Amino acid sequence: MASTLSTQSDPISVEGGSLKNNKITNGKTTNMLAEQNIATIRTTGEGTSHDAWMTIENPLEGVQITFLETAEETGGARIVMRMIVKPGGGVAPEVHTKFTETYEVLEGTLTLEIGGKATTLTPGRTLSALPGIFHRVHNDTATPVVLRVVATPGSDAERGLRAYFGMVRDGLVTPTGMPKNLFIGALVLHQAGTYFPPLPIWISRIIFGALAVVGRWIGGEKAIALYYERPALKISF
Repeated sequence: MASTLSTQSDPISVEGGSLKNNKITNGKTTNMLAEQNIATIRTTGEGTSHDAWMTIENPLEGVQITFLETAEETGGARIVMRMIVKPGGGVAPEVHTKFTETYEVLEGTLTLEIGGKATTLTPGRTLSALPGIFHRVHNDTATPVVLRVVATPGSDAERGLRAYFGMVRDGLVTPTGMPKNLFIGALVLHQAGTYFPPLPIWISRIIFGALAVVGRWIGGEKAIALYYERPALKISF
């Protein structure tokens, strides 16, 4: 995920209503947000299949994830993923407060920084990033790295990944990976318990929590919920 948030913004569209010119309209509620528009969150006609639901991509970071076990399948206990990191790709420094991530390299050589210490992982090696510990994943080689990643528990981890990767797909982040809207981005990250250096975690929680309140008020939860819905399967005769 991106390491910072941007204050840039665009209009937002949500199912059952719309946010335009700082105004939410759905026939029942109108809320005003001074000098702030919300980025467009929309569904597309693409990816309406089982494969598109189980495999998500973030081309900005050069990462592809395939869910081998979802939170729904494990009752929220964990998610198990097959991650492919392209040469030069990786995940920016981040910290999770709600789940542990365990990395096992299957193919290639991965650089994993945990708590400021860089470790090289090769096939067969496993390392975990515990809650509250900053970590970074990067592929410094010329070939893709394939790894198995387990997040425990899994519900918040999966929701955060689906929302952020969906926003990337829909053009709602900048080329550097920053969410275009401050409030929607903070809502996604705060719900997942994911924060970034250099701020201490307790300060990030306060700031992101306050911004997330605004994100909810302007209809952000309803908008990002679209990313948590399994797409309908298209059947042709």
